[in-house]
Formats: sequence, C-alpha cells, structure tokens
Amino acid sequence: MITYEFPVTEYTGDDPDDAYTTMHTAKLDVDELLNEPYEATVYAFDDTFKLIVGHCHDGFYLCVPNKKVGCTFESLSDVSETSHELLYPYETLCFEDAIAISFALNELYKIIKVQRA
Repeated sequence: MITYEFPVTEYTGDDPDDAYTTMHTAKLDVDELLNEPYEATVYAFDDTFKLIVGHCHDGFYLCVPNKKVGCTFESLSDVSETSHELLYPYETLCFEDAIAISFALNELYKIIKVQRA
C-alpha cells in the first residue's frame, strides 16, 4: 500500500485571499498494474474509491464504479486536468474527492513509468 499526500485549498470567504491550503493523507492499494485495465483502490477522507484506468483513443479513461463516475483525460500525471474532468459536468464527486483521486492517478503514473523503464 502506498501512502501519499495531496493539497486541498479551502476558502473561508468570497475573497480568494481568504484561503488556506492543508495537506491530506491518502492510501493507494494497487490491485493490477501489469496489464490494462489498471486497477487500484484509494482510501481518503474516510471513503473508498475503486479505480479502473486504461488507454483509449484520446488518452486515458477512468472508471470509479463504486461512485458511478467515469471520464476521459489526456495524462495520468496532469492533476489539474483530471480533477476538472472528474468534477464537470457530472458534479457527483466533491472537490476534495476529485483531488484525492487525481493525485492517486499521478502516483500510479510514477509506478507505471518505472515499470516500463
């Protein structure tokens, strides 16, 4: 199991300057990384997210079956794009969950990159 940290910015008012960033810890349990689709489980914010990831025609697809969420994105390492794709247009995940998943995919990217080297 891999433990990783990720930042979450929290706003205390309408002014963007009224914000602070806190680091949160999550755990990533890798189920399948030798063959696609890759499978892993994320434990963050007292919740569990089952991830199924693989290549598709325009990058990667992600399915989070236990949350009924899926999306496509260009890169496993692009946290900003992935979190945006997870949040819009469905908005079934909260911001913090999308960030935790996006950083988990970045961790998977690092492992896959080392395996291919």
